[in-house]
Amino acid sequence: MDKGTQTMIDNLYKNTGKTLEQWIQIVAKEQFSRHGEILKFLKEKHGFTHGFANLVALKSKGSDAGSAENHNYLITRQYTGKEHFKPLYDKLVSEIESFGADVEIAPCAPIKLP
Repeated sequence: MDKGTQTMIDNLYKNTGKTLEQWIQIVAKEQFSRHGEILKFLKEKHGFTHGFANLVALKSKGSDAGSAENHNYLITRQYTGKEHFKPLYDKLVSEIESFGADVEIAPCAPIKLP
């Protein structure tokens, strides 16, 4: 897990008194199917900022790069049916990686917005 994500998780607990795992359980009980529903619930019912709501939503759905066991799976899924775009993605990643070691490629599963 990258340092920024860990800091957000630590601050989530400091700000709310609940751990990420506890928030994931709260969200799971609501049985939301869409990312946007989780965001709305956390912002309106619990006063979350967008950043913290997004963190909990992504982690609860396992759709962030840190939750994915295999990043290649996410990339393959992203380009299924659109394989002709994959070479463009590969070229972009190659260029971006040349920017330096402080750049992270973090694919994520697609999210459904309201």
